[in-house]
Amino acid sequence: EHQDRPFAITPGDGKLFVGTIPDYGMLGGALAVYDQATDTWKQYHHEALVPNQSIMSLAYKDGLLYGSTTVWGGLGVAPTETEAKIFIWDAAQERKVGELPLDGLEIDETPRMISVAFGPDGLLWGVVEGTVFAIDVTTKQIVKQRMIRPSLYNMSKWLPYELEWGPDGLLYTTLARKLYAIDPETLRYKIVYDDIVNLLTIGRDGSIYFAANEHRSKLFRIDPIRA
Repeated sequence: EHQDRPFAITPGDGKLFVGTIPDYGMLGGALAVYDQATDTWKQYHHEALVPNQSIMSLAYKDGLLYGSTTVWGGLGVAPTETEAKIFIWDAAQERKVGELPLDGLEIDETPRMISVAFGPDGLLWGVVEGTVFAIDVTTKQIVKQRMIRPSLYNMSKWLPYELEWGPDGLLYTTLARKLYAIDPETLRYKIVYDDIVNLLTIGRDGSIYFAANEHRSKLFRIDPIRA
């Protein structure tokens, strides 16, 4: 249904949630939900989520799906909206039940792309270009934040910023499309790889696997940071 780039994928309670970017020249992504028990798909368009915005990432907890957006749509069309959002979707009721405000986020400009993921501490962590933050979803308050780099928006407008926690307790992220290791307690950080990094995951052995733009055909592996 004119959707593309299903980069946002997460499971929850026997369902698979998929967020998409629209096709060429179009605005507004969609949320597709696969129910394993019934082997059926349902799809919800951007009008029921965040109008004219695409889904960049998804995180699930306690029956609620938290979706973050990018104001950009498919290639060949300019955004009509100016601020990305975090929406809350009730999986059982199959409807949007609210949004998480970023009013207290101290940042250099209005967020236009947001990625989110739940951390081991139960907080909803997020990245807006060069800024990292954490929200208590119960109080809907930002409890941690740090702007590490300015908001340039000069790389991919669709790939989510990765947020992965290693066995060493550190948060590894592609904030600002670089590879950073961040201490989630103090928000102190180290830059691990200072070139364009879009894709990242943590292996079972704790190794960091990533792909760098300068070597598109190679997969990199490095040991976790020991700090």
